[in-house]
Amino acid sequence: MVVPGFVNAQFVMSGYVKDITTGESLVGVSVMATNQKRYTTTNNYGYYSISLNAQTTLEFSLLGYEKFALKVATENANIRKDIELNQSVRALEAVNVTAESINQSERLLSGIKLTIKQIKDIPAFLGEKDVVKAIQFLPGVQRGVEGSSAFFVRGGSGDQNLIILDDAVVYNANHFFGFFSVFNPDAIKSVEFYKGGFPARFGGRLSSILDIQMKEGSRKGLHGEGGIGILASRLTLEGPIQKNKKSSFLVSARRTYLDPFLYLIGSERSRFNYSFYDLNAKINFDIGSKDKLFISGYAGNDKLTVTEIIKNSNIGTRTFISKIGWGNNTFTTRWNHLFNEKLFSNTTATFTNYASNLIGISDFKSSSETSYRKDAFATLMRDFGLKTDFEFYPNATNQIKFGVNLTNHLFIPTSFEVNNTKFNNENKEVYNNVEASVYAEDILRLADKLLLHSGLRFNAFFAKNKTYLMPEPRLSLSYATKSNYFLKASYVLVNQYINLLSNNSQGLSSDLWVPATDKFAPQRSQIYTFGVEKTLPKSQISLSSEIYFKQLNRLIAIKEGASIVGYGANPAEFLWEENVTSGKGISFGSEWMIRKSYGRLTGLASYTWSKTINVFAELNQGKPFYPRQDIRHNFNFVGSFDIMPKIKISASWLFASGTPVTIPLGFFLGFYAQTGGIQGFSPNYNAYYGGRNNTRTTAYHRADLNISFTKKKKKFVRTWELGAFNVYNRSNIFYYSTRTVNAQKGFTYDNTPKSLLPVVPSVTYAFKF
Repeated sequence: MVVPGFVNAQFVMSGYVKDITTGESLVGVSVMATNQKRYTTTNNYGYYSISLNAQTTLEFSLLGYEKFALKVATENANIRKDIELNQSVRALEAVNVTAESINQSERLLSGIKLTIKQIKDIPAFLGEKDVVKAIQFLPGVQRGVEGSSAFFVRGGSGDQNLIILDDAVVYNANHFFGFFSVFNPDAIKSVEFYKGGFPARFGGRLSSILDIQMKEGSRKGLHGEGGIGILASRLTLEGPIQKNKKSSFLVSARRTYLDPFLYLIGSERSRFNYSFYDLNAKINFDIGSKDKLFISGYAGNDKLTVTEIIKNSNIGTRTFISKIGWGNNTFTTRWNHLFNEKLFSNTTATFTNYASNLIGISDFKSSSETSYRKDAFATLMRDFGLKTDFEFYPNATNQIKFGVNLTNHLFIPTSFEVNNTKFNNENKEVYNNVEASVYAEDILRLADKLLLHSGLRFNAFFAKNKTYLMPEPRLSLSYATKSNYFLKASYVLVNQYINLLSNNSQGLSSDLWVPATDKFAPQRSQIYTFGVEKTLPKSQISLSSEIYFKQLNRLIAIKEGASIVGYGANPAEFLWEENVTSGKGISFGSEWMIRKSYGRLTGLASYTWSKTINVFAELNQGKPFYPRQDIRHNFNFVGSFDIMPKIKISASWLFASGTPVTIPLGFFLGFYAQTGGIQGFSPNYNAYYGGRNNTRTTAYHRADLNISFTKKKKKFVRTWELGAFNVYNRSNIFYYSTRTVNAQKGFTYDNTPKSLLPVVPSVTYAFKF
């Protein structure tokens, strides 16, 4: 088929787009040939390639930067041209936005690109800006428990979200028990989020992809930024390594200082000690004109210690110590290579390590007796990955991506120490699995306004005695009407080969990552999505709506009454596969969003109606039930307004209808046989639940507020931020406290809702130079 206006390409223009101040590459820059209706965007490394056949003007545009126009004459030879963009200094003025200035390929179906500025404009808990909290304002995304950075997407569980940092997987993105995530915005360059229509280059999760790329570091001088808040402080430094500006570094650190305050407010009887830290680092080098090398890493850890001391002059002293710890480590090495102006490659080696532990210590001392007992439970997840990705730009109508990926997964779900006795490797469940994939995707312009994004991913997962071979087709179609409506549709099939077993769905360190096995096949999801988007150029507003239907198969969940930790059990006999079961589910809903990204007033408002139903043969007597993530109504608003160049106010409001929970509805009288030679039975009051997730909490809603005052000093820019979390002091339910009450009519159950966070003020001092 011949498409008018897309033939007879005479030359290719390619290069990198960078920030003029720092020399750092820019992701997602729109590159448009104004009179040929041809356009592309820069990739994750700032590279672009566009085929041209006549004299034209190329326009380079990116939110937060001034538009740059470049006249290009007709030539027979290919052109290599690197472009530098200025950051916009007229932030308070309106930007002229037209529908044509936004590429059709940029309009991600069920996906969105977030800038760091947008993330930092959102009011944050105790002033700590958070990438994951920003995601929770989008339609189709539901928050976890109060304050948590856990999130659920379109009826999926928390482990069905793939979170990657510089191509390395992050398995636990929570700090401070989920109040915010491990990602320090000062060290981040770009954020892309998909909840449907997944490109074929991504795989291994059923619900969403959160792709986070770290900054590369300034090549044109030493820069830094940081902040001092109530909870933590942070510092980021970046600059060139060599004088020729062909290399740079970035180091970013963050640490809490709650531990000395917790020690001061503790008592002689009880002490709390909690701390966490983050460390990001990255270096990069230009090796000639066609090769670049990037080396980056992340390390973070959380530690909580609770100590209780009971002293009695007659009995002695008892000390109980509980320790919880978890942490992530990632390491990435990437090599970019330009074969020619049309073929770009990236080869990546990654390492990921996630470990957690629970330790309980009991120490008793008296004049006549001394005893010591230590029980411990630990889990480990470790990945080694190697992949190569190619991007090929054959002509003006086509962009092809293909590659291969190989990952070795090491799982040690359960490692025990019981009563001071460590169990050796023979008593541990150790899984060593290999996951391999090959993919190809094609972004093909079938006509001027019709775009087809097709792909196929083929996966192989090697379990202990079984190999799973699974093809995953991907298809997305986008059509731009004459009246500036964009119609979209997509179908994807995805499989998930690793699973998170959790008793609470809160992402705590007792959760276990386990692989697909001979007994439990990989989870599978099919997602159908339809959407429409409209841009209103005069008001600089975009409107979008999507409906989706998702089929979920081979889900796994913990059996009723079972435990995944096995704490106190015989480790040699504990097997997690005996404590879980499989089932299926469906999820469907509609999503609406209005968004304004330009001008003095920016922000978004979103609404989601959704329904999720699960069916497990061994849960809820085989009857359908609503899982934790079935939240019917979600409404979110977040906005930022520049009152004047130095003062900005930001506000957010969240509303979510009730969450399914399981609480006792009553009790029944049972009996159990007495032991120790005593004959007869003693009464036992047992809870009656009536079904899984038998009730819903009251609606959740909360408002947050933030105001910032910025002033340019002689050598740096400083910002004071004043904020308030939960402004109107809403008592949102965190959990139910259940207890038996001996009333006149007999024993009853009292389910008392407990809230966690009242109104919390904050003050933060930030600086940048």
